[in-house]
Parts: sequence; structure tokens; C-alpha cells
Amino acid sequence: MALSKGAGQSTCIGELTERYRQQTEAAERRDAQRLAPYQRAFERAAERLAAGEPLDEVCWNFLALDHAARCFLLDERGRQAGRNVVLRADRASHETRFLPLADAQGANWLRRPYFRAAIAEPGRVQATRPYLSINEALPCVTLSIAVRVNDALCVLCGDIDWIDADAAAGA
Repeated sequence: MALSKGAGQSTCIGELTERYRQQTEAAERRDAQRLAPYQRAFERAAERLAAGEPLDEVCWNFLALDHAARCFLLDERGRQAGRNVVLRADRASHETRFLPLADAQGANWLRRPYFRAAIAEPGRVQATRPYLSINEALPCVTLSIAVRVNDALCVLCGDIDWIDADAAAGA
């Protein structure tokens, strides 16, 4: 009796493990497809930035995508070189509670995973897992890439509002 019970439990655990693997792989594929247009626009922005174009111009195509929130540039020590670049007017206005974070110029993002990953692999776009943004208290994914700009290593960053696609469709 104990043998068949153990075998049944093993089968059940195996089935649950397989279902989890399939669901996880499907979610990863969906996220990769969702992220792809942002990554392409971001790679192009990095190329243009490295070629000497100004930050506020290179980010336009990225920021024109539906959930792109902002771009910003960090120096090799993680310090933000200028203000956040936003395209849409609704991004420029802030709720009162977030006003202290509106001007991030001079902020140090050295400890952030998106900065550290970009510095570790220059020239390759990095993407964070979704996390809670301090800018708007929304789930966010940050893209980052370390590039040379005028002989200095910089990290271009771009935030994407990562609102659950299924929840947004049902809302």
C-alpha cells in the first residue's frame, strides 16, 4: 500500500513540476516578445548616442513606444548626468508625492542591478526583472547598456512601465 501511495505522489509531483516548467517557459517567451521592440529601439538609441547625438534626441523612438517611461544617462560611477528624458506630457507632470524624485540629476544609481549589469558587459543591452519604480510606484523594467560617449564610459538607461498585460486587458 505504501509503495503505490509513494508512486502516486511521485507521479503527481512530476506532473506538477512539468506544468510549472511549461507555464514558466510560456511566460518567459511572452515577456521576451513584449520586450523585443523596446530592446530594438534602445539598441538604436545607444548606437546614436555613441555616435555623438544628444541624449534627448536619441531616445525619441524608444520613448514613443506605448509603455516607455523615461531615459537617463549615468556616468561610469553610477551618477546621473542630467535630467530624465520623457516624451509625453503626462510623464512630465508628477503627483505631489513623487515631486522629490522628479529631478534625479546627480542621483547615484551605483548599487542598482541595471547599472552593475551594464558595466559588467559593455555594449550589450541588459534588462531587469520587474521591480517597483521609485518614480511612480508602478512595476518597471529597466533596460541598460554601457557605451562609450566622447571617450567616457556611460550607461544609457530606459524605464518601461511593466503593467501586467492580462490585468490591463481585463481592466
